[in-house]
Amino acid sequence: MVKLLNPYGNELIQILDGEMQKINHPELGFAYKIKSDIQKSTYMKYHLAKAKVYAEESEKSGYRFVGYEDLELSTQLLLKAAVKRGITFKLIDRDENFVLLTGEIIRNM
Repeated sequence: MVKLLNPYGNELIQILDGEMQKINHPELGFAYKIKSDIQKSTYMKYHLAKAKVYAEESEKSGYRFVGYEDLELSTQLLLKAAVKRGITFKLIDRDENFVLLTGEIIRNM
């Protein structure tokens, strides 16, 4: 179907082939690798180690919001806070940092 709809879509075909390999060989999949790593240790130790790695990566990248590093830091912080609260956003003008926030704000009382 990809060849029919996009005859020059070799990249898509390669992606699909890679995913088919994961179906045919589950040991290539992400879930299998995680399960294997957990079995080498314990569930708790594995996740604590991952949490430490993620915390270190977060400290290194500071307050950066991945994919939006070109925006001003204040805009990145705003977008991060919005995502955490389930508020969706749309960039209206990326160069000027104009953002449209939509959704309901839920406040803890």
